[in-house]
Amino acid sequence: MLEPMRLGQAVVLLAVAVSGCTCDRRQGLTGRFGELVVVTTVDDVETLTREAQLTLPSAAMGESSSGTFLVRNVGDSQLTLTRLALAAGSPAFTAELPERTVLAPAEEVTFTVTFSPPQASDASLQSVPHQATLELEAVGGRPGETLAIIDLTARADARDCYVPAVLDFGDAPIGQAVQLPLVLSNATATPTKANLSDVSGPNPAFFTVDPPGPEVELPAGTPFAAQVRFAPTSELEAQAQLNVRRRASCPEGVTRLIGRGSMQALSWAPAEVRFGRVPLAETATRSVTFSNRSGAELPLSLAADGADFSTPTSALVLPARSTVTVAVSCRPSTLNALAGTLRVDVGTAPVLPVRVPLSCTGGGPRLRPTPSPLAFGNVPLLTDQGTSRPLPASSQTVIVRRLRLENVGTPPASLGDPTYNLVLGREGQAPLLSLSPLGTTGPTEFKVAVTRYDPSVGVPAVAGKNAIDLEVMLQPAAAGFREAMLSIYSNDAVQPVHEVRLTAHATAASRCTISATPTAVAFGDVPPNSLESQTVTITNTGTTPCTIAGLEIASGSHPGFSLGPQAQSSFIVGPGASVVVQVRFDSTGLATGDLAEGYLRYSPAGVTSPRLVPLSARVSQCIVIVPEEVDFGNIKLGCRSGPRAVQLFNVCGTPVRVTGLSTSGMGFGISAQPTIPATGLVVNGSSNAVTTSLVFQPPALGRFAGTFNVSTAAPSGTRTVTIPLTGLGDTTGTTVETFVQPVQPLVDILFTIDDSCSMDNEQAALAANFNAFISYANSANVDYRIAVVTTDDASPSRQGRFMTNGGVPTILERSMPNVQQAFASRVNVGTTGSGIERPLSATLKALTQPLLGGWNTGFLRDDANLAIIIVSDAPDQSPEPIDYYLNRLPLVKGARRVHQVSVSTIGPFSAPSPMCFIEGTDPGRYAALVTRTNGVRSDICTSNWANDLEVLGRSALGPRSSFFVRNPPDTQQPIDVQVNGQTVSNAWNYDPNANAIVFQPSQAPGAGTTLTITYQSVCL
Repeated sequence: MLEPMRLGQAVVLLAVAVSGCTCDRRQGLTGRFGELVVVTTVDDVETLTREAQLTLPSAAMGESSSGTFLVRNVGDSQLTLTRLALAAGSPAFTAELPERTVLAPAEEVTFTVTFSPPQASDASLQSVPHQATLELEAVGGRPGETLAIIDLTARADARDCYVPAVLDFGDAPIGQAVQLPLVLSNATATPTKANLSDVSGPNPAFFTVDPPGPEVELPAGTPFAAQVRFAPTSELEAQAQLNVRRRASCPEGVTRLIGRGSMQALSWAPAEVRFGRVPLAETATRSVTFSNRSGAELPLSLAADGADFSTPTSALVLPARSTVTVAVSCRPSTLNALAGTLRVDVGTAPVLPVRVPLSCTGGGPRLRPTPSPLAFGNVPLLTDQGTSRPLPASSQTVIVRRLRLENVGTPPASLGDPTYNLVLGREGQAPLLSLSPLGTTGPTEFKVAVTRYDPSVGVPAVAGKNAIDLEVMLQPAAAGFREAMLSIYSNDAVQPVHEVRLTAHATAASRCTISATPTAVAFGDVPPNSLESQTVTITNTGTTPCTIAGLEIASGSHPGFSLGPQAQSSFIVGPGASVVVQVRFDSTGLATGDLAEGYLRYSPAGVTSPRLVPLSARVSQCIVIVPEEVDFGNIKLGCRSGPRAVQLFNVCGTPVRVTGLSTSGMGFGISAQPTIPATGLVVNGSSNAVTTSLVFQPPALGRFAGTFNVSTAAPSGTRTVTIPLTGLGDTTGTTVETFVQPVQPLVDILFTIDDSCSMDNEQAALAANFNAFISYANSANVDYRIAVVTTDDASPSRQGRFMTNGGVPTILERSMPNVQQAFASRVNVGTTGSGIERPLSATLKALTQPLLGGWNTGFLRDDANLAIIIVSDAPDQSPEPIDYYLNRLPLVKGARRVHQVSVSTIGPFSAPSPMCFIEGTDPGRYAALVTRTNGVRSDICTSNWANDLEVLGRSALGPRSSFFVRNPPDTQQPIDVQVNGQTVSNAWNYDPNANAIVFQPSQAPGAGTTLTITYQSVCL
């Protein structure tokens, strides 16, 4: 019997189990039969089968290997083994029956199988698989169960007879030799000889073999390789062959030799490097990959031609069939299109040198994200008080932080050039950004939204317009460190992908009860180039500590707003305690009249949307001169005009120091002015006006122009505010002014309505009696417009802004359908406005810049009268003296159109009564303005709204009855008033306080008439 297989021989037996067979050799077997099985053992567990697989160790062709398998009789009677034979497959396998062929019950025997593969006739076959089927048959078993089948597999290795079918030399530089080895090693213990034929075929001259043959000595057990070289002399596809016999017992093999001669063994990508727009003094870097397609190494020398281009690599050796990546940079010095070349010379001629075109344009976008990284700090995580487990994510506090994206690249030479703009995305396409959670952070805890970004325009590199904001939101789902990586894609040539790390620490917290005062921060008027500050107090009114996160100036806010240097984005406020937050406004670089708005944002624990505190500020020159121009009219040569009063007001919250008053232009002078100390005259915002008197004495006949100048001290030096002065010298001093009553009256009507908590009934009464007010306009075919503002001058969403309601247009017009319903909706402005009513301030803001050219644009018409109607149960509490509004409001349409403006008031003119509550009686501010503009006043406690509104409507919408003249007439001389060329003497009188010709309402010039007023100017 053959010896069992040793442990070192790798034999794998894959079994198909016989039904019921296990390691218990007799379990489940009964009867008088023997039973033939092949035994396999895997992990010490036996399996019994009649169909097995045996894999023998590989053997060299012409040599042998062997393997064994075990057979057992698991029946109750003896078995006699009768036949062992190959039923099919490779004859390389052999096996014989053992000497002992009779197996008693439980007896077993080992069989040996020998694998002796022959030498393959094809020397290029490195290995050959062999398969066969072995059948073992016995007698004495149950019928149909006396045959075992063993599938045999093994691999024959060519070893020392193997000859490669092809040696491919690839691209080889012309004039260089590329060498490949032809392995001929002898692994046997006996020296031998290999036989090499001469190179033959179409192009044998390009190939050589070393050693050349025909016989090559191969020492025993020594590695050896013949060297085959390919040396092309022209660009061609070369082919040849070499016959090889590794030893006498081996078949002869044929090795094909192929190669290509090339002058372009070096390739590169990309073919051209385009850097795009690169900001001045910034460096953009790109890469070029060079590939050596040949079998020879290539020495390279590199240089970037062009003053604005460079490469850090000057020389390298590129191995055969390998690649290398080289950096090349552009650092533009001018705003021009730049061109250069990456020059690559190959040291082994005649391989063609490489010239890679480089292009770059000086000036372009540069992205700067701020802050980076973005740290939320400590953020609240609400937990269940019973289990201390986090509440569902939907119940967690939402914290929002602003990530500012600025284009800090080179501004364009000509404003408006869009090629300098920063564009988000890859090649301007989505995605604009991507967000990747890190660590244990969930995929939905951080979110990002882009605000106010127009992808068709991008972000200009122009100061004040060069930034957009990303809203980064965090709603924590678990305690601990939360983090994510935000990737921002753009056309920034220097850094196309910016990564901003987002971090936060979520800690257990309770819901907050807090209050914040004030509810809105109004800086009011602030001077240019100044830094103002106010505070917001956040108080914890609850009984547990309150975690507040995300404190910052909200996205979309004016960049002039900022927090004080001590502000923290997250903090804890104890029960009953408060935190004072400083909010600052910097007006540096802003123009007079600029309106800035924004929000302070913060998230107390337990809110699912952040709290907002509105912020507002307006840039003012502080010193306002009223009137805005002075026309002295016609002054007789040799006379001096009467004095014209000019008043100075400080409309800012900080004192202003006036350092000088002067006039320019021939004939103009100052007749009276306040004393100005050497240190300047301090004008406080709350003081009365500073009055100066101007005069004009014509030096000759003709028109003269000049200015009145007010110089003030400013941080950057002296600031000067001026108004124009004009005057005409003539021989008589006669002034003629002409006014035309329009055929179809045009009236722009502005209602300023009190929106404080006590105005419910009055707003309802005004809405209900609109027909009484507008009846005259309808009967007289008046072309009117109506807009509404409120007396709230604190809330940034109001402060003179025209009201909207449910999508109804901001400005109502006569031609609109259902104008009565629209008016009723519009005047119902609510009762949540500020309790400090400032109708005069709000009205002036509504009718001047910047609102008049922005939110309120399209309201005032040049040829229309302006009727201002104030409705309030409280005295006016506007910040400036009444003289300021008496001079400025009548001038909102210009100095030459004062007669087109009237101010009427439904206000608190009588004492309060049990039937009518008012917040105080008018101290004269409303009354003075109504008188100055020839308006109408009505008591807010009227019992007959319909009648009072009808009177007011007829006055506001009817023909003008007051006509303001430019200059004070000499009342000692006649004043001639003509209507359509006919002198009128008894229907009017001159009002010196208003400097106006005032008709009785019933005798006012009719529609389409022309009024001419001729008078003599005062001569002093």
